[in-house]
Amino acid sequence: MSDVARCLDRPDLTDYVRASQRAAQVHPYPDAESLGMPSLRSVYVPQRLRRITPESGQPSGSPADQSPGDVADAAALLGRSPMCLVLAGPGGGKSSLLRSVQADSAESWPAPGQGLLGVAVPATALLGSPLPSALAAAATRQLAACALQRTLSDELFLNRPAPGAFWLVLVDGLDEITDRGDRQNLLRTLTNFATEPYPPYRFVVASRPLPEKEVRVLGPDVPRYQVMPFSRSELSEAAQRILNGLGVPESHQAARRLVGVLDEAYLTDFALTPLMATMLCQLYAADPGQSLPDTRGALYAKFTGLLHRRMSGRDQSGVRNQAEAALARFGPTAMSRAHDLLDQLPETIDSLAFGHQSGSEASWANALAALDGARHPRAVPEEDWNQFLSSILGRTGLLTITGDGFAFLHQTLQEYCAARHLVRNPSSHARELDRLLGPWKEDGETNPWGGPIDTASYIGFLIDPGTAPPTDPLPCLKELAVPDNIRGCLLIATLLSLGTLLADQWKPLVQAAVQAMATACADPDGEATPRVWAASVLAELNLQRGTTALEALVDDQGLDEQFNEDPHNPDFSDRLLAARRLLELDQPRGEEACYRLVHDPYLDGSVRVRAAEVLLSSGDERACRALEHLARAADLHFDDRLDAARRLAVMGSEAAVNLLHTLIKDYRGDPDWIDWCIAAAQTLDDLGDPRGRQITDELSAGC
Repeated sequence: MSDVARCLDRPDLTDYVRASQRAAQVHPYPDAESLGMPSLRSVYVPQRLRRITPESGQPSGSPADQSPGDVADAAALLGRSPMCLVLAGPGGGKSSLLRSVQADSAESWPAPGQGLLGVAVPATALLGSPLPSALAAAATRQLAACALQRTLSDELFLNRPAPGAFWLVLVDGLDEITDRGDRQNLLRTLTNFATEPYPPYRFVVASRPLPEKEVRVLGPDVPRYQVMPFSRSELSEAAQRILNGLGVPESHQAARRLVGVLDEAYLTDFALTPLMATMLCQLYAADPGQSLPDTRGALYAKFTGLLHRRMSGRDQSGVRNQAEAALARFGPTAMSRAHDLLDQLPETIDSLAFGHQSGSEASWANALAALDGARHPRAVPEEDWNQFLSSILGRTGLLTITGDGFAFLHQTLQEYCAARHLVRNPSSHARELDRLLGPWKEDGETNPWGGPIDTASYIGFLIDPGTAPPTDPLPCLKELAVPDNIRGCLLIATLLSLGTLLADQWKPLVQAAVQAMATACADPDGEATPRVWAASVLAELNLQRGTTALEALVDDQGLDEQFNEDPHNPDFSDRLLAARRLLELDQPRGEEACYRLVHDPYLDGSVRVRAAEVLLSSGDERACRALEHLARAADLHFDDRLDAARRLAVMGSEAAVNLLHTLIKDYRGDPDWIDWCIAAAQTLDDLGDPRGRQITDELSAGC
């Protein structure tokens, strides 16, 4: 079908695709438009995705498809299954990733064989409306500034975008739904749509990490991906692109100098997320000779200060000059009220940020209406005054217009402003910090990743010296750094990774948490699984000590004693859990650990087979040989040997056919194993072996 005919046949779809292509021109990070930054496509550095497993240690899918995925083919990767979950920390690039996927799918539509067309939607927009209606409304709002020519209809999203194709629904910010019940209900709703016969949708749900119990509703087969931080080379590339977009001369050399400054300040690890890299680049571009902040709170303080100075400057682009130009004709009272409003604006934004952080539904309009400076002057027409109010909110660099008024450009900006509000009231600050730390003070008997990870970023701003907390939070945090509180030490590790605990004053706290987790994971009398959890947290606090501890746990033959006495799912093996954690942190050492498990005769056979499958998923070239070894191992039960042979069969290994014949020959006379022999023969038949059907019939007749 020609482009003209296609436009006539589906004008609403054509309009949607064109506007989605233009959406890549909008950068998702603060103050980008006023800084004259180029398109997202120009500054976007593709991010890597890694397949992860639920924190219980159980696999989220078959080991065959657990190899890392690259965002260069993100639409195909993320749309491969009916639903997947994408996780990243604050500022980790979830929104940029989803926008890039939407733009990529639109720019290539309708390529031959293309089966996915992306539609990005905030998770909050999916509450309270039928899915097609919510998608139509959200897409219309999102694309209105991208030359969308019509209001998109429910019918557009009720059906497939083309025969055999799917809408790839890119749900952003699940964690920003404040009510836990609403989050779970939304996941159930999306799951129900994804599992319908011939559904028109596939779903990608992006979120900060949430407690495992909240996302368990998805089931173990829904793939989960982690957005990986930039590597050092990717950071340098991102810095060059951003600095070039900001108009910095010789951006390549400037990016190298910036990374050098970050190295000297020990801030490189802190800068490896897209939001942090963008903010640091903007600060550097504003004054290349300045020193960089040494904590996340100090960075946000400096960044918001930069935004406020740009907005309030007395030059022609400053909002005060523009306010005078717009309102001077209405007299001195209007001008006086406008200046009062601008003076009160920072505290107003902070107050409303705290209200929204606490679950308040107060609107921006109502908050402004409560200010003396925002009262409508009689001489100014109401429409002109409301336009002025909207203009100054939009000019802050912190907010963006939504269908319901305004929202913060990024959740971390809301958290920072809420913390800044609390600093002005020490008693409220203390109460809020105590409330948030409460769940982290629970003992280590429960999975530490069941803790409210989504609160860590906000806690970080409340204790960050850069946000000037009114009281010393160190004593209450020291209570967490004890061996029997793995969860509390996980919070400390998370705050360290966010850049909150980089200053010298926090070193004793971090060292106390390191020692607590080293003690917990080395305790021979401790329970096995918590010891592995403690080693995992130790690795987040101190990579070298943590990986060494995980390696020791992999080789601890006593760790799986309870498992070996009562064999069950091999993924509950704590030695294998330790190997998987090690593999995530240090691939070569993790692969060696799995290889040792494969050849450990003291380990349950099912665990040895699973270790070989993990090797296979990692791309280790020894994996097939390991599976062949296990399929021949006389010290393994027949069912474990059969599992190894079947895994080889899935890989198309020619050795699998011979191994299956050997297994049937060795066990076909044993009545205890006749069912397994039939299963092996059926596998031969599935592989196209001409004797498979005959052997199956012979064995079945003898039952």
